Amino acid sequence: MNGEEEISRRLGNLGFSDEPPMTSMAADDLRRGRRHLRRRRLATWTTGVAGVTVLATGVAVALPGDGSGPAREQEVAAGAPTSTGTPTDGGAPTSGGTPSSTGTPTTGGTPSSTGTPTEPTGPDGLQQRIGYQRTRQLLLDTAVEHFDPEREHLPDESSNGQSGGVDDEVRVGTKLGWTVPGQSGLGLVQVAVTVPGYAGGEHALQSFAMNIGCEVGSGACTKQPIPGTEQTALVADADPEMDRQFAVVHERADGSLVGVAVYDLFGNNSTEPVSSVDVELEDAFAYVTDADLRVDPADVSQARENDSMYDRHPGSEVSEQPLDFSSDETAAAPPASDMSADEMSQVVQQCVDGAPGWEGFEPTFGVRADVTADEGTNTSWVLAHDGGKRLVCGADSDGRLTGGARFGDAAAKSNPYLIEPVVPKDGGFGMYTADVARVTVQASGGPEQDAIMRDGYWFVPMAGDDLSAFAYRGYDADGELVYDSTTVDTVETCYTDPDGTEIIRKGAQQDPALEDCEPAHEWNH
Repeated sequence: MNGEEEISRRLGNLGFSDEPPMTSMAADDLRRGRRHLRRRRLATWTTGVAGVTVLATGVAVALPGDGSGPAREQEVAAGAPTSTGTPTDGGAPTSGGTPSSTGTPTTGGTPSSTGTPTEPTGPDGLQQRIGYQRTRQLLLDTAVEHFDPEREHLPDESSNGQSGGVDDEVRVGTKLGWTVPGQSGLGLVQVAVTVPGYAGGEHALQSFAMNIGCEVGSGACTKQPIPGTEQTALVADADPEMDRQFAVVHERADGSLVGVAVYDLFGNNSTEPVSSVDVELEDAFAYVTDADLRVDPADVSQARENDSMYDRHPGSEVSEQPLDFSSDETAAAPPASDMSADEMSQVVQQCVDGAPGWEGFEPTFGVRADVTADEGTNTSWVLAHDGGKRLVCGADSDGRLTGGARFGDAAAKSNPYLIEPVVPKDGGFGMYTADVARVTVQASGGPEQDAIMRDGYWFVPMAGDDLSAFAYRGYDADGELVYDSTTVDTVETCYTDPDGTEIIRKGAQQDPALEDCEPAHEWNH
């Protein structure tokens, strides 16, 4: 099976039962999909204490779900002016590196000032890094016009973005929090639009609709007439298990797609739903047929320029070579130290500034890999709690915040377990179960790199936007292998709760039986 066939297969099989469908920055981007198969490497680092200084502000990247599949949410959430090492269509590219003197495979972070693209800074730079600022603002303004003309519920600006596409065939989306006066919960209005002609691409409609929350061909996403017109739209009805009120996808005459989905819980940013999002289906029909809603051409030009810089940068080359995890060499975990209370508080404050619903987190512990890595690569991580909610914030060797991953609690998520004993997340960290005493991360062609481990979490300075291009292994206290990610396809596999009484993720199967699924694992950290 070639690269594009594999991408198409995975796009067609994606399905998550435990929370609203989430889109990748490039879930339907075949060009990024081809990069999905390229060689990824662990970050270059050199030893030496790298203290966390006064932080520049950072981009918060919300990562729901288990993070093991190719299509996971990478939602760039704007707070104050920020910086990130994660490449987006409108953001700074992530660079490649070269093998270090120790033979450790490497990947660089954000391009440096040596003739390569650098990150924009300041408020305008933040919006540049999120990308498609004009289009996202238009998506919001149009939502206000049709859903919230009194300005009581929707935010003043779009603080996150989702984008993808091939060449000039671009889609742009944003997730808008919906508040209800007198309530502490947060609902979600997800909106997206594409350029004309987008719908003609292979799997384009199916992928776009799934990202919105309408799975074509499932029976839950049906074509309905738009009242008062001769047009039709795909409509997904209410699904309480997914907190969805409805979703609508419309293909316009010019081949562009417009979508809107309404959820009473914004699962990335809150654990408490609102009583209802007061948006009716007829309002959504008016939204998707609004002739003024389009992708701004200036945004497309900017994204093309940014993507061109990414492609020109060393390390952005594509390799169709198969991944090689056969090496039996090992590398010790980088030296690590605990962060001070002041350092942790500083990181968390920068991480939550301006991110709705992220207030109230208190640092639990912070760990610093005492190494110097490429710019934009996490070498420090802080775990914070707010009751059952969790937040992990990362910073690079220069003390710059690179992102934050927000986790809900068991009351907010129907899947509070780990689907495997070792689970990776973007940003060089992940989780492990109680029976795991050692975690390793291996890049293609490289040694097994031991991870720093703290109270159910593991950490490794690593770069690259493709978690599945690494191998993750877990060993018990006797050194026996208890998990090897290269032997498991977490996208295809269905999972039950640890007791095997309820299916929590269907995987590739439409209607799996309990006995055909694997039990998930308890995780109580």
